[in-house]
Amino acid sequence: MFITLAIVAWFVAAVAAMLRPKWGAMLIWPAVWLYPNSALYGTLPLNIRFDDLWLVFMFVLAILYAGGRGGTSTLFWLAVAWAFSMILGNFAGFFISGGFAWQQIVKSALKTLYVPMTAYVISVFVQTEKDLVDYMKAMGLAAAAAGVLGIAMVYFPTALSMFLIPGARVIGFQVVTALEMVEAGEIVARRAQGAVGTTSLAVISLSAALLALCMMLNQPRGKGRTYFGLIAGVCLVALGYTATRGAIGGLIGALLWGMIFTRRRWTLVAVSLIGLGLLVFQSELWERVVLRVAGGPGAGLAPFWQGLLNRLKIWEMFVQNFSPVYLFTGMGMTTVFRLAKGTAHNSYLGAFVYGGIFGVALMAAMIARAWTLWRRLRPHVDPLSGALSAYLGMFIVAMLVFGMVAELFQQATAVQLMFAAMVFVERRLAQVQAAPEAALPEGLLPADALAGAAGA
Repeated sequence: MFITLAIVAWFVAAVAAMLRPKWGAMLIWPAVWLYPNSALYGTLPLNIRFDDLWLVFMFVLAILYAGGRGGTSTLFWLAVAWAFSMILGNFAGFFISGGFAWQQIVKSALKTLYVPMTAYVISVFVQTEKDLVDYMKAMGLAAAAAGVLGIAMVYFPTALSMFLIPGARVIGFQVVTALEMVEAGEIVARRAQGAVGTTSLAVISLSAALLALCMMLNQPRGKGRTYFGLIAGVCLVALGYTATRGAIGGLIGALLWGMIFTRRRWTLVAVSLIGLGLLVFQSELWERVVLRVAGGPGAGLAPFWQGLLNRLKIWEMFVQNFSPVYLFTGMGMTTVFRLAKGTAHNSYLGAFVYGGIFGVALMAAMIARAWTLWRRLRPHVDPLSGALSAYLGMFIVAMLVFGMVAELFQQATAVQLMFAAMVFVERRLAQVQAAPEAALPEGLLPADALAGAAGA
């Protein structure tokens, strides 16, 4: 019955998207971040998911809608190159290492294609200032919903098990399911994972919190400040519940950077101090964060320094066992996980191991492109430009810090969000360049300028 309802809902949404494509573009995020994994697992061949089909559908719709014009953006082709490097590495590892189930290669390839398809869809359907703000509101709401789901699953894992990513692990000669592993841990030691997994939820919460925070601090009164403030609060709490040390470090790095390089630095300092005070006051959330740093034998959590030592051993293993045959292409994340039963846990090492020299060059190009967009938008003083330039800069800093302990620049979810942020800034640049500078201080573009930007 649930599967039938899911199919009907998909087709109803598809009809609505053909009538209002911008709504369909907004549905990408809740479709991916709130997917009922266990309930719909194995419904389609190769375990293709309905959200996979939705993104492909919106990509095709965007091509038809724009007549291919969305592909002229350099960001789109950079995203295509990133996806190609990930696919190339996986296929190189697949053939050279002796191969394994080809279905996993196909599945991972589809996930990497999320990135260029998302960049294309946003570039086509987000044209005017209103489109941009509405899209960010919808994206923030989806992130907050994903965070609330993750928090709720900490306390009610059985009731919400339909969202858990199916999986099992052999522990003490027994097969333990994903639900059993969650239920076995103490509540205070359980980490929010939602429908996307702990690391992905941490990235989503971190990105949405920074976006909402920048919008709240830079927008005039009555322009959604309360809305974005609530989104930022929910996402920050969700980030705390993921207890992801790298993401928390990324947040701290982003805030420190923002206190130096953004125009609303003193307001940001005040908000950060208030947030820290609320965190300490909220004893359970503070206990979770401290537990992840200091560790706790009863909860089965290693302290920060022990986790760092474990990662050093992992990095040493990857460096010592890397074969020169993978120098140019790498061996792909999927292949590495299958052969090593683990991942590099580092974006910079991962860029080389998974993508070879090609992967390292692409990662450098992505970071350079992001900083170029930030520098180009930063001189514009209108509120929306200020919010987006601050967000892009802070998010890249957070990615660079978080990437020291996780392969964010090779993970589809994180890179998808990174390209979305860059497309937002690129779209805003097109808008401000099409409008008279005198119209910008209020953050509103005149209707004729918006029409010109939309037709550009």
